[in-house]
Amino acid sequence: KQRRYGRRLSVLEPYRGEGHLLEIGSNVGGFLHAARTAGWSPVGIEPVAACAEYARSERGLQVHACTLEAAELPSDHFDALYSNAVFEHLWSPTRTLAEAARVLRPGGVVFLDAVNYDSYTRRFLEEKWKLYDPAMHVCLYTPDTLKRLCVGAGLAPLWMRSHRVHLRPNAAPRLGRIARRVEELVKLPFGLA
Repeated sequence: KQRRYGRRLSVLEPYRGEGHLLEIGSNVGGFLHAARTAGWSPVGIEPVAACAEYARSERGLQVHACTLEAAELPSDHFDALYSNAVFEHLWSPTRTLAEAARVLRPGGVVFLDAVNYDSYTRRFLEEKWKLYDPAMHVCLYTPDTLKRLCVGAGLAPLWMRSHRVHLRPNAAPRLGRIARRVEELVKLPFGLA
């Protein structure tokens, strides 16, 4: 995961001003740890108190055990905001994005990774798509709805992309080496679209 975090941090690097980075949904601090290692001054938001406490006590990270709206962070402060697989769990993504826009400095960037309801995977798997679970995901987004939410919060979308096409349910048996290669070839055109 640290290598993947490093790649994501490289996307944020051109926006580094004073190096202030905020992660929304920091869990136990894996991404924050990578950010600190890369020279950022990271701050996390994690509403699960046990996860926030672990990040603070075991990793020495600054993590607020609350929602972004309750954290009372300074305006125009962060160069970059990062959020991975969090917005589909939020009851009010509009409020969270408005608060993200408030704490982001002018010229800063938001990296938001969310489930794509309009994905090829959902179309292939239909009712077997595991992300339909309303107990787990209270909001699902298409690129257009996510773009409208960002614009409504005062954020200008720079680019969007979709990744990781799945043609089988997650609970399906693992494929052998040759079958996996064939599946990757079948999926290739969908990942390029």
